[in-house]
Amino acid sequence: MKHLLVVISVFLLKSTDKPYCTCLPLTIDEKINGAEIIFEGKALTIDTILSVQKTDIYNDDGSKKEYLRPIEMTRTKFEVIKKIKGKEKSDFISIYSTLRCCMCGFTFWKNSTYIVYANSEYITVSTEKEITWDQQKLSRLQLDTTKKFSTTTCTGTEEYNKKTFEEVIKIQKIKNSG
Repeated sequence: MKHLLVVISVFLLKSTDKPYCTCLPLTIDEKINGAEIIFEGKALTIDTILSVQKTDIYNDDGSKKEYLRPIEMTRTKFEVIKKIKGKEKSDFISIYSTLRCCMCGFTFWKNSTYIVYANSEYITVSTEKEITWDQQKLSRLQLDTTKKFSTTTCTGTEEYNKKTFEEVIKIQKIKNSG
């Protein structure tokens, strides 16, 4: 038993110097096909918010119990410089992403410009700022569940690159005309 604990400890310590999220490389065509919206945008504001996910846990006897899991996320408000794909008509779009590397969250920097590939999903946001794992407290939170746009490191979102951006526009024009 003692040896097992040593092996686990070494593994955990060693694994912290490598990213937990690994993504398959995507072609520009795959990035376009996989995104609901694509735009060039400048990050104006970045807020940290608390999201709560409902997860099912199965007990040893096979019974199922709902479990609430708090997740820190960022909400980045973008000024849309040029929209390539999507039905959003606003000049400003907020994009949500997790803060945890193992959930493939994307880190945006204020006043930087990005090519954003995003999809809509239901995200539950709380006005509570403090993360807690207390299930009773989580169940009493005021929660707002609505469809919001989100991205990860695996969607292809990246800092603005003129050459890449022009290629995305070219491929999307071909798709729209065909």
